[in-house]
Amino acid sequence: AGCVVGVDAVMNCLEGLIGENGPNPLEQKANIFITTTEQGLVRVRIVDLLGNQVAVLHAGQLPAGRHYMNYKPEGLSSGIYYLHVQTSNQSQVKVLSYLKQE
Repeated sequence: AGCVVGVDAVMNCLEGLIGENGPNPLEQKANIFITTTEQGLVRVRIVDLLGNQVAVLHAGQLPAGRHYMNYKPEGLSSGIYYLHVQTSNQSQVKVLSYLKQE
């Protein structure tokens, strides 16, 4: 499945090209969207700087179209994280900066 990845109000991506990052850092939640061009297996996850997986937002089949996922970082420290989206023929990575609110 082909894929376009973005995070509303945080980042954008169009046709596999990294767009401009929007307001950062992320403070409370991210509205993540992916657009698949065909049905297939899709894995969406968040990892830390060391590559440790901290969240799996989706792992399985998705039909073609736009799909929204909400991500609320819980139990994470402030820092840099990566949004990984992988399909059967494409992989994209986006940087997420997270500032934990006290």
